[in-house]
Amino acid sequence: MADKLAQLVQTLGGGVINLSDFKIIRLIGKGGFGEVHIAEHIPTGVKCAVKMLYMNMLSVQQLELYRREIEILAQCRFPCLLHLYGFTITPPYAIVTPYVENGSLDRHLGPSTSDPLNPTQKTLIAIGVAYGMMKLHQMNVIHRDLKSMNVLLDSSYHPVVCDFGIARTLSNYGNEMTKSIGTIGWMAPEQMTSSNYDNKVDVYAYAMVLYELLEERIPFVGENHVIMHAVVYEKKRPEFKHVESGTIIKLIKSCWHDKPNKRPSFRRIFQIFLSNDCMFSGSDSNLVYQYCQNLNLTEKVPMYDEENDPESNKKDKKEKKDKEKKDKDKDKDKDKDKKKEKKEKKDKKEDKKEKKKEKKHH
Repeated sequence: MADKLAQLVQTLGGGVINLSDFKIIRLIGKGGFGEVHIAEHIPTGVKCAVKMLYMNMLSVQQLELYRREIEILAQCRFPCLLHLYGFTITPPYAIVTPYVENGSLDRHLGPSTSDPLNPTQKTLIAIGVAYGMMKLHQMNVIHRDLKSMNVLLDSSYHPVVCDFGIARTLSNYGNEMTKSIGTIGWMAPEQMTSSNYDNKVDVYAYAMVLYELLEERIPFVGENHVIMHAVVYEKKRPEFKHVESGTIIKLIKSCWHDKPNKRPSFRRIFQIFLSNDCMFSGSDSNLVYQYCQNLNLTEKVPMYDEENDPESNKKDKKEKKDKEKKDKDKDKDKDKDKKKEKKEKKDKKEDKKEKKKEKKHH
């Protein structure tokens, strides 16, 4: 165990922290494996979040999850993704990240919230999550548990995607995934039933986050096995109760498509937002445009152009190729039929000739 963590330190070029340098202020969250505290870094006075694991001894699987989360956080040097301050390699095991002031997105949704979001904030959150997920996928990482609880909001109510504990790095693990890992109401059908899935499971989960922003409620309520049966076998999706501009609903429906290859990539989703005509009703289009441009300063993603969309073209080219092949096969079959018909006519003529000869001979 110590060897694996030491190897990680060597790979990252440092990052080890001493917990005695942090003053714990208060508990802000509990999970299955640990607690999250607000803390102050004593030498600098900077507020941060300290995720402390309950166990002093980690199993091989727990160590792998801990190591993986650190490794992914260390790569997240982009806007809209939580990044790493440091971690411990001896008990108590802890990961230190920036403190994100406004907590998780789910706390700002629903009738009981004391801090509701306006349409512009919702649109910026949708854009920022798409941008962060685009960068994550560029790193060959699948999140596998994207939901409102794993999106934090900073002081400007801009999103920060977090919780990479069950994320997978494709380059390290190939295509074989763990079946049914994630949160059931946000999980894609193929993620529930198979270990053969790709990063489009995150696009499906993103559709559910958009749905939460629109409807201000979780996608499904009920027992897990009932939800799973409805999604997988009945192809059910959450119902819309709010009247909203068609662009957002159209985007949601394309993202939760039953066939993964029909779902758009996050790059394409970000392009759609860059076009400045996809937003929640009542959004300030100038603020939306400015936020998109600020995110796009380094990325330089072109605006969405349906006619020149490479994803769309790939699909169209494939469909065209398949159609051409079918047409060729049909033509071949027709040629075969014609040749067969010609041969049959020829054979009949020859038979008639033979019969005439025989009659003449007799």
